[in-house]
Amino acid sequence: MSETIITLAKIINTLGLCMDIIGALLLFRYGLPSELKPGGFILGEESPEDERARLKYNAKIRFWAHVGLTLLIIGFIGQLVASWID
Repeated sequence: MSETIITLAKIINTLGLCMDIIGALLLFRYGLPSELKPGGFILGEESPEDERARLKYNAKIRFWAHVGLTLLIIGFIGQLVASWID
């Protein structure tokens, strides 16, 4: 019985570490959730195409940044649970 618990703790800990690494890489690549303000890349007036591109960019960055943060949190919780199981 105790070997099953130790194996389960190791599996949960390993999965938590993997999620932490993936989450950290996503945050390194996309940064913390933030938005590019109007006129951030362009001097002058923003055209409708520029606005659509900016909004699409903001949505992509925000999505992957939140995925990274979520993976980090789930990974840390998994490691915490694994330390109490062991």
